[in-house]
Amino acid sequence: MCAAAGMICAVLFSADQLYYRAEILNIVDANFIEVLYVDYGNVEAVSIHRIRKLLDIYTVLTAQVHCIYVQCTILTAQVHCSYVQCTILTAQVHSSYVQCTILTVQVHSSYVQCTILTVQVHSSYVQCTILTVQVHSSYVQCTILTAQVHSSYVHCTILTAQVHSIYVQCTILTVQVHSSYVHLSHRTGTL
Repeated sequence: MCAAAGMICAVLFSADQLYYRAEILNIVDANFIEVLYVDYGNVEAVSIHRIRKLLDIYTVLTAQVHCIYVQCTILTAQVHCSYVQCTILTAQVHSSYVQCTILTVQVHSSYVQCTILTVQVHSSYVQCTILTVQVHSSYVQCTILTAQVHSSYVHCTILTAQVHSIYVQCTILTVQVHSSYVHLSHRTGTL
């Protein structure tokens, strides 16, 4: 059976070994897919061999679970002797993943720093992204760190850019850690 995102099919649920209606959310790789059990709301990564075609009369039935979305936001402000800090924490629960975001702004005497941390937890992987921007009097620096943790490997990328009045410097570092090897690449360029 050929699987495609958005397709409704029957999937053998791992907890009780019974078939349930599910929507294919994502093709993870050649052997695994991410599905949403449309009548219960849970998400699972399953082997492609556990899906079956449904008769058309069962694919058009209304899903018993509708899109779930909850958001909570917290704002804090702190005044320290050498800087002021403002933090916003947002947590979102979606039907297929959970996301937490923290935005922090620090105002120091010689620079301003803004940091955004985002963590997404999916059924088959976790992704963490950190964006930091520092504005100094003579330059601006931006750093992006992205890490994805899958069951069989970890992928991490760090991009740093410094913008000075007469030049721009960029650095990219990529690390992939697999069970049998590690791949590292590093590039730096100046404009």
